[in-house]
Amino acid sequence: MSPHCAPRFAVPVVLLLLFAGPAAAGQWRFPLTINYSAGFRDVLDFHEDAAGVDADLTFPIGVGFQPYYEFAHGSRIGFGIGPMAFILFEDTGGDSFSYFDVPLHVTYGFVFLKDRGVTPTVRVGGVQHFASGDLVDSQSPGLLAAVGLEFARRNDVSFAFEIIRDDAEIDLEDGGFTQTVKPGETLVQFQIIFGGSPARREGPRQWRSGARSD
Repeated sequence: MSPHCAPRFAVPVVLLLLFAGPAAAGQWRFPLTINYSAGFRDVLDFHEDAAGVDADLTFPIGVGFQPYYEFAHGSRIGFGIGPMAFILFEDTGGDSFSYFDVPLHVTYGFVFLKDRGVTPTVRVGGVQHFASGDLVDSQSPGLLAAVGLEFARRNDVSFAFEIIRDDAEIDLEDGGFTQTVKPGETLVQFQIIFGGSPARREGPRQWRSGARSD
């Protein structure tokens, strides 16, 4: 798949998001994410071997943004970017190796206890890593699945933890040797979610009028 071609599965999701209007009786929410990526170690090892050096990075952390629309019945649909990654190596001969990765994904999920302060969540979808660099040969989309737990849903700012499986692949090539890696194969994600409290949402007030009797 060409790195400049957006995944086809994004088209129906984007259209649905555009038409998720007030009639859906839901709301937008805006998570900022901090991610630990276990699979990124394979990307780092490949570049270390190519450059003949050892990296100082031993705890790969990335950031992302993944807004979604949550419907009144508890389902949600959204898109996201990240965790983004950047590597710059210089070998002993002075040659440099760079790597840049921007994952994009679209997902459909569900909140099980939407009116509670704490609730488990699930979501599934598709993901594409838009990677470039001296050793990047190609990339292909994959499935994404996540399970999580959201806290403080009754507050204007809530928090969540997720465990994520990302099956998108990137082929790295150096000197005729090719290795397929999954940078997001296992992600541990912490979210700070803005956008109001679906659990505290109130319906319109009903006003009653009547004659007052003495």
